[in-house]
Amino acid sequence: MVIDKDGNVGINTTTPASKLSINGGLHVGGDSDAGDNNLLVDGTVGCGVITQSGTTLANTYQPTDAGLDSLAGLTYAAASFVKMTGPNAFALRTIGETADDLEGTIEHDNLASVHQDVTTSGSPTFAGVVIANNGTIGQAAGPLLTFDDNNNFLEITNCKIGIGIAVPLVRLHVHGSTATTPFKLESTSGFYTSFDLQNSHADADGTTLRWRPMMVTRKTGGYGGLAAGSFAIRESKDASDHYRFVIDGAGNTGIGTPVPVTLLTVEGTLTLKEQAAADGSTAAYGQLWIKSDEPNILMFTDDAGTDFTVNVTPV
Repeated sequence: MVIDKDGNVGINTTTPASKLSINGGLHVGGDSDAGDNNLLVDGTVGCGVITQSGTTLANTYQPTDAGLDSLAGLTYAAASFVKMTGPNAFALRTIGETADDLEGTIEHDNLASVHQDVTTSGSPTFAGVVIANNGTIGQAAGPLLTFDDNNNFLEITNCKIGIGIAVPLVRLHVHGSTATTPFKLESTSGFYTSFDLQNSHADADGTTLRWRPMMVTRKTGGYGGLAAGSFAIRESKDASDHYRFVIDGAGNTGIGTPVPVTLLTVEGTLTLKEQAAADGSTAAYGQLWIKSDEPNILMFTDDAGTDFTVNVTPV
């Protein structure tokens, strides 16, 4: 210990610059090692003015084991702190402000399911995802899903869609094994199921051609002149339905009519291509054909192969 001519006391130093200069640690209220240049106080510290690098700081302090509820007396540029405001609740506040900037809650019992790795290499799972109106998933130049709440549709663009196949060859490629049904249309209305084959280009008269294969599935009743259980192909070119081909529930086939009355009913002209002779005979079956003479002759051949001319009178 040194006491110089000015009355300054130095401990472990010969040149004390203050009334008491200690080159080492100081422990007040105990005898353990405080460590080099450290101050360890076992009791209460009281102070008037606290300075940091020449700047006077307010003397507001709180014990380290108490909740942080006010740091309004401290100022530090662009700094903030997190404080607990209650059980499972926290707030973010800028130092020097009296109001919280952000508040939230922490689910202590469910942290594992709340935090997930949402990165390009992560594989998070979600119970549900809500996409905003006109929101998208994907890439503008590649597969892109657009959600339209106003019109209630999902648009898939810039890609080919494969169901059951890794490399689809067309816009929609559905592939199934021989033991499964690869494609199914079902109507919950109990009325009929249909799909449209529509040409996007307008006809010369400005209308759009649409073919609609339709299966009537109701056991009773019908639709548009069709009997129940009918399969039909119709053209929807205007407000009227133009049926081109129909098979009703009894197996009768109609061409040009929705109501066949025999196994084959044709509404309109039937055209037969001429040929030199009848085809091979089949037991219990006859043939109606046109012989390629000049002029053509309407012929009938029975199941024994005998040809008969059908007499007709010119009009």
